[in-house]
Amino acid sequence: MIYLFFALSVIINGVLAWLCYRIVNHNFNYSKNIYHLMETLDDFKKHLSAVHGLESYHGDETLQSFVEHLTFVCDEIESFKDEHVLEIEEIEIDWEENTEDQTQAEQ
Repeated sequence: MIYLFFALSVIINGVLAWLCYRIVNHNFNYSKNIYHLMETLDDFKKHLSAVHGLESYHGDETLQSFVEHLTFVCDEIESFKDEHVLEIEEIEIDWEENTEDQTQAEQ
């Protein structure tokens, strides 16, 4: 009977470990996509600003409003990223703090 519970426990733990791996991998891919989107929008904003600065387009109200709108969109995506994406530095800092707290508690 105990072997049955042990086998069941091993299977359940294996499934949970696999699910954790899938979730972490999915979140990592999600974070990479958000960063790639931010880089693409930033490059586009720089390009549009450069075009707006050319003599033939300088002062064009349509381009100016487009640059302002793109800046707003970039800011919104940045705030979304800050709220929903964990950065590696944050994880490392949390890990170091937890390790220090455990070391101090053991002493």
